[in-house]
Amino acid sequence: MDYIPAAEVQIIVPAAEVRVVDGDTIRLGVERIRLIDIDAPEMASGACCDAERNLAELAKEKLTEIIGDQRLEIERQGKDRYGPPRSPTFASAAPTSARC
Repeated sequence: MDYIPAAEVQIIVPAAEVRVVDGDTIRLGVERIRLIDIDAPEMASGACCDAERNLAELAKEKLTEIIGDQRLEIERQGKDRYGPPRSPTFASAAPTSARC
C-alpha cells in the first residue's frame, strides 16, 4: 500500500489480524510493517549462514510470543530504506503500554 489515508496512520488491531514475518517485521493484510529500533537477523535466503538463520528463527518466535493474542497499536512513521512503512508497535491486553 503506497498511500495511507490520514485516518489510518495510527490504528489498533487484534493480534489475530497480524502475521509475524520475522523478528523485526509484521504483516497486516498485504502491508509489511518494519518495527522501529529493532534489527533482527535475516531469515532464509537473506541469512549469511546457518547460525544467522537459527537466530532469525528465534527472533521470529520471540516476537510472536511477545505479541501473543493482544491488541497492537500501529503508528506508521514513514518508510524505511527497504520500502515497508516503519512503526513503533506496542502490544497490550487493554490500554497500550508494553512496547515490542
